[in-house]
Amino acid sequence: MQADLVVVGAGIVGATLVARVRQCLPGLSLMLVDDGQRASASALSAGLVTPFCGAGSRRRRSELAFAHYQALSQRWPGVAKVAFSFVASEGQRPLLFDAKPLEGRLAALMHQYRGASAKPALFQAGHAFVIDVPGLVSAYLAPGEGRLTRLAARVERLDGDGPAWCLQTSAGAVTARRVIFASGARSNALLRAIPGSLIKKIVAFDLQAAQLPDPTQGVIYMPARKAFVMPNQRRDGWLLSITSADWRAVADGRVDALPDEAREAQRILEQELPGLPIRSLRPRAAFDSYCADGEPRVVCLPGGPGACALVGASGSGVRFAPALANEALVAVGLLADASAPGFINHCKET
Repeated sequence: MQADLVVVGAGIVGATLVARVRQCLPGLSLMLVDDGQRASASALSAGLVTPFCGAGSRRRRSELAFAHYQALSQRWPGVAKVAFSFVASEGQRPLLFDAKPLEGRLAALMHQYRGASAKPALFQAGHAFVIDVPGLVSAYLAPGEGRLTRLAARVERLDGDGPAWCLQTSAGAVTARRVIFASGARSNALLRAIPGSLIKKIVAFDLQAAQLPDPTQGVIYMPARKAFVMPNQRRDGWLLSITSADWRAVADGRVDALPDEAREAQRILEQELPGLPIRSLRPRAAFDSYCADGEPRVVCLPGGPGACALVGASGSGVRFAPALANEALVAVGLLADASAPGFINHCKET
């Protein structure tokens, strides 16, 4: 089996890469290799893309993603625009696109949910996007432009072979001029030479209650807790996402929410949002790749030019997928400009 480019991983970052290549380089033979594991970060993603973006490369990547999803919302129904409110101090306001004190009907509603925990201040920072991540992956990978072949297989080894690369997979050998790994936590086990890559469990809870907030009221983000509450777009009700302390070197073993994580979720709700009448929490969990500093990286692989890995996409990667796809294609010599917004033809000839 042969291809000009092999993308490993059919999550949101891999699918975004495929969509980018199919549109700007339709003559390229492209193979997408994925092992089909269902409990992936993309399959379980909350799909939240927030304007809380920090500085430097994080801000640049966030701005590109916002422009991409803003344009996508005009032609695809799986992007919802929701109000974005957050619990913070005055000192955090410069980190946001457009932060202002919460007021009006939304302020009254959020203060009701927060009860006596109305301090520190509630701010509003424009809007967030909520993406139907599995739906977007399916849309990006649907039959259409370009020369796309899909291979359901597990990649077991990668070898440099002169001007090409050879991937040994459970379905046989694949040779390619260029290879991009976008398989999240599973890349860490395969490419142990990648520096600075770690595995962290991501944990969320579907909130069960007799009466939940109006889903049109948006997202409540709690930076100090590293948690957020948001409408659950694929189910009725709301979802709480928390930060797990479960870090490891490889994504081995079961990936379940622990009792301590469920208790922490309950504490956050009781202390930050006591006005939410929650009856029970239904957990979901997945492993994903993170970097120690929280910033995703595009790492060129040793053994020759034309191969890279996306490391530390921080959850499903939906927040950074448009930027990371551009950066990966620049790294393997297929894109000229990593800052190009959306799917615009800024591609090199091959």
